[in-house]
Amino acid sequence: MSKYGYYLGMTPEQQDIVKMIREFAERELDPVVKEYDEKGEFPVQLHEKWGEMGLFGLDVPEQYGGLGLNAVTRYCISEELAKLLPVRLAAWDHPAFDYRFDAIVYSVSSALGFAAVENILYVLQSDLRTAVSRAILSVPGHFFFAVSMGLLLSRAKQAECCGQLRRRRVLALLALAVPTLLHGLWDFLLAAGSRWAVIAFYAFVAAFFITADVCLRRASRTDSRL
Repeated sequence: MSKYGYYLGMTPEQQDIVKMIREFAERELDPVVKEYDEKGEFPVQLHEKWGEMGLFGLDVPEQYGGLGLNAVTRYCISEELAKLLPVRLAAWDHPAFDYRFDAIVYSVSSALGFAAVENILYVLQSDLRTAVSRAILSVPGHFFFAVSMGLLLSRAKQAECCGQLRRRRVLALLALAVPTLLHGLWDFLLAAGSRWAVIAFYAFVAAFFITADVCLRRASRTDSRL
């Protein structure tokens, strides 16, 4: 297993890109994002650094100066940043974040906000059938993906409170990797199109929802102050 072997199903290149984005967010965004937000200023220097890393050309072919990444990698980068960063930047240091279960609440809130925008865009381009199918599967899917993220972030927050910074970094990275893996498997089975893939998809959904619900209830019962 590679150093980042918990990114199952992703190529080494994809693993490196997702790790690079995560490290950039922690190193460059975390210390200044609240200041820029309060002042209403645009972070020009960060914008330039993002460009220097080649991240404005994720899907541009390499011969034209881009990274030439496929849709899966671009999806991982954009979606996981959109879900995790609001929790990390807006809630992580807030005084109200004083119980382990709070991490799940904040993660689910962030994910459902993302899902609401995503679903509106899908429905505007499609029909009522799409709206119903996404309401039945996609919204609960985002909810339970966020539960897995929140469970890991709660442990990361607890590790931080205990001064275990190395453990916090590992758990925070897993909080990005595990939902990515689960969502990737979800999309892969849907895109496969075969009868066996459809059967596997619904089996996966049932097992995943039941497991996530059990973990959610256990986390609620065993919640404690940080």
